[in-house]
Amino acid sequence: MERSPMGDAQFLKALQMHLSKKRESLPARIADKIDSIMFILKPDRVNNGLLRSRCFNGIPEDLPGLRPLCWKIIMGYLSSEKTGWDSELHRWRQNYRDFLKEFILPVVSDSPPAPPIEESPEDRKKVIHLPRSPTSDHPLNVDGKSNWKTFFEDLELWDMIEKDTKRTRSDMNFFLQPTRRKTTFTNRFSHIPRPQCQEDLFIGQETHNEVLLRILFIYAKLNSGVSYVQGMNEVLAPIYFCFSNDSDEEARENAEADSFWCFLNLMAEIKDAFVKGGGTTSTLGIQERVRKVHVLLEKTDKELKDHFEREKVDPIYYCLRWVMLLFTQEFELGLVMTVWDSILSHDNKLEYVLYISAAILMLRRDELLQGEFAEILENLKKIGEMDVYQILIKANDLYACLLYTSDAADDLLCVDLGGRRIIKKKK
Repeated sequence: MERSPMGDAQFLKALQMHLSKKRESLPARIADKIDSIMFILKPDRVNNGLLRSRCFNGIPEDLPGLRPLCWKIIMGYLSSEKTGWDSELHRWRQNYRDFLKEFILPVVSDSPPAPPIEESPEDRKKVIHLPRSPTSDHPLNVDGKSNWKTFFEDLELWDMIEKDTKRTRSDMNFFLQPTRRKTTFTNRFSHIPRPQCQEDLFIGQETHNEVLLRILFIYAKLNSGVSYVQGMNEVLAPIYFCFSNDSDEEARENAEADSFWCFLNLMAEIKDAFVKGGGTTSTLGIQERVRKVHVLLEKTDKELKDHFEREKVDPIYYCLRWVMLLFTQEFELGLVMTVWDSILSHDNKLEYVLYISAAILMLRRDELLQGEFAEILENLKKIGEMDVYQILIKANDLYACLLYTSDAADDLLCVDLGGRRIIKKKK
């Protein structure tokens, strides 16, 4: 079994030692915050709810390795029982390697090549009529069970994802750089010349965006109902970036597998944002969910909501990307991860994203009230200039005092304590 520093007390001890060395250079507030998280991680059984409440207010970056570990726990990848981490990580990472073999790696036949068939002159004169077999396979076969048809569909899916992953976080070079991992992979489509493959800067070297491509392709193959939707690459990016920069070498080497399972868990909660339409009460399409931002404005700032309606500013115009991509395109990646500390720690992630959206609008209300349609939309393209900590404080205040807007909870008052919901009956 592979050794995983994440699965025993040694890695936590290493974090503690690192903290001891850096303590004098850290502000007291940051050191205390790290101490409070480390204290929760110390017992054999981690209190997940308490950990979420601490992470909700931000995980300090001053202790490398702390955020990757916390994210793996609060995203449900690692269980609360620390004694099981070794076996869990070994099992999940092996399962991912099996997916690589099934969906990504070139197919290699174990059968020896057939011996050549010797023909006599008489055989060459014979006309052999082969029966038309409905199961005979060839590249033009459109039968649903055709291996060729599946191959070309997979190739189309691969190319679509590849175009997006090559543009992931175009504001930084990280995803274009080589992974420099000990183990790299080829794929079953690499021998087929395609235009976009000629754009690679590091020919023959595995880059980080290729890792994203593999993860997303496997996800699409395993989840045919959702498959791949443009933007999923941007949702995956913070997870993979976080794990790829872990302070632990073994964890970095397994960043791909760990990222896949955490992405899978996250998508299980937010995939409604990638489902078109709202055909059932249990599946809210992205448009229906985004428009709930104005329902929040109705309760918090009716003047601003009425102004938007007069100017015909539909939430789809400005909020679609916020909700669908969890603000990954609005801030530089370091700040995105700060926002994600709160989102990932929350019990109701998509709902909380709406409160963050409402908080942004309320913090910019003065400027927005003075603008017309074009000016409003232009203003809301620049939220990257805002203080994310102020946004999160405002969002949490809103969530702590507002009524639920869903029909199923009209009679409930929701109070948030660091990402943990307490539901109280309205009087």
